[in-house]
Parts: sequence; C-alpha cells; structure tokens
Amino acid sequence: MIRGPAKRPCRPAGRVTRGLGRVYPWLVMDVTFEVSGDLLTLHERQATILAEKLRLFAAGQFSDDVRKLEQLGTTRDWLAGTREAADLIEMALVDERSGPIRLPRGDVADAVSQVLPLSHVEASDREGAAGLAEALEALAEPGG
Repeated sequence: MIRGPAKRPCRPAGRVTRGLGRVYPWLVMDVTFEVSGDLLTLHERQATILAEKLRLFAAGQFSDDVRKLEQLGTTRDWLAGTREAADLIEMALVDERSGPIRLPRGDVADAVSQVLPLSHVEASDREGAAGLAEALEALAEPGG
C-alpha cells in the first residue's frame, strides 16, 4: 500500500514565538529604553504587556487604577503620554524603529512610570522592569 505524505496538525495563523527565542534568538525582540543616558532593556513579553496596558489606559480603561493613583497624589497628566508610549514600544517590538526608546522627562516617561508597576509579569522578567522603574523615579525627582 502506497501512502502519501503524513499530515501535520494545523497551527493557528499568527505569530508563534513562545519558546522559539531559545532556538532562534533573533526572533526575540527585547525593547531598550534610554533614561538619563542609561540603557535599560525589557524582555519582549514584559514590553508587550506594558504596551497593551498603556493602550488600554489611553482608551479609558482601568478607571479604578487612575482613581487610586489620584488618591495617592498623582494627577491625570500622565495619561496624555499613554498612546505615544504604546506606539513607540509596539514599533520597537515589530522592528519598525531602531535604537532605544528615549524617555526624557515628560508625558511619555510619566505614562511608562505610572503603568509599569501595574503591569504584572513573571519573576524572570522583573529585573528589567525594576531597573526601568528606578530610572524613571530618579528622572521624576527635582533635578532628575
């Protein structure tokens, strides 16, 4: 009996990179930020979560979180930078921009600073996020 080629199970269409970074490291698109001359890198997963959260804040989601931040003394001014910050991160993730994302003092840095702590990630991804959060805190201080 002659048999044809074995059929492979169908995979859903779309970008499938989970775990492929170990085999194909060039598929992993970490995102680097520049804050006060320091370069800080977020792993692809962390950057993706951050961009998604920023986009949702820009769309008016998470109003409870905004109110909590206001109760802690934070104004809503940082919301003005959420869409631009999300766009910059997403462009870096799909390799449409080269070089680090510069975060000088202003709306974009403020948006990343406020949303980063609200972006829950795996423990292995926290190191880059912690460094970025610390650099953004220093930037927000007078003379930063």
